[in-house]
Amino acid sequence: MIALGQRIMDTGLTPIYIDQPKYDDLDLPVAQSTFGLMWIADQSTYEKLGTVRHARITRELPGAVQLNAWKGFTHSGDGLHPSDKSTRKAAKRIARFIRKNDSKNSGE
Repeated sequence: MIALGQRIMDTGLTPIYIDQPKYDDLDLPVAQSTFGLMWIADQSTYEKLGTVRHARITRELPGAVQLNAWKGFTHSGDGLHPSDKSTRKAAKRIARFIRKNDSKNSGE
């Protein structure tokens, strides 16, 4: 993830990372059962992974963008993957961010 972001930045582009959904918006026990997993992250582990990820991107890829595109996230029923509605909302947030920042950078 960091290496890919660096390669993107080396081309002059800005990588956009999407923050993970809130733990409470997921149902990881359902995901564990659905996918037959022997173990799945608990809330503390899930949130720690997000904190570490965010810190690494901030530290190692200054200038990369981190967006909370999953506001209002709902899963598709498997406890983990986004519903179609959540995916559409996230895509619109990302597109809105790009349009807003593209117009700032082009001087419009």
